[in-house]
Amino acid sequence: MDQISIQIIPQTERDHYYLMVEGKLCGMDAIRFKNDAQKRLSQPLDGMTIDLSKLKDIDLTGINMLTMLHKDLKKLNIPFAIIVTSNCPFMDKIKETKLHRFLPFVFKAASHRNV
Repeated sequence: MDQISIQIIPQTERDHYYLMVEGKLCGMDAIRFKNDAQKRLSQPLDGMTIDLSKLKDIDLTGINMLTMLHKDLKKLNIPFAIIVTSNCPFMDKIKETKLHRFLPFVFKAASHRNV
């Protein structure tokens, strides 16, 4: 994956996956991301959290992949959350699709670091 970095962060809960995604969730990278995340559904899973707080951009493919993953997790009755910052740079794109009403976003305060 050229545009994104995915890091699996161990959680205290036994079978909860926390995925930190950085970069851009676009095109084929988004499809590969979804396929990688779906592989985890074959294992016992108590929940999944995807942290997009460091994501710089997302396209329609990335939004669709999150939607499909949410649908799959919902069918399996597995809790799912998507973490974004309060000043998320791509939330306007998601709101245009109206999927912000459907996807389980959790907003966290934006960090104000000097870059």
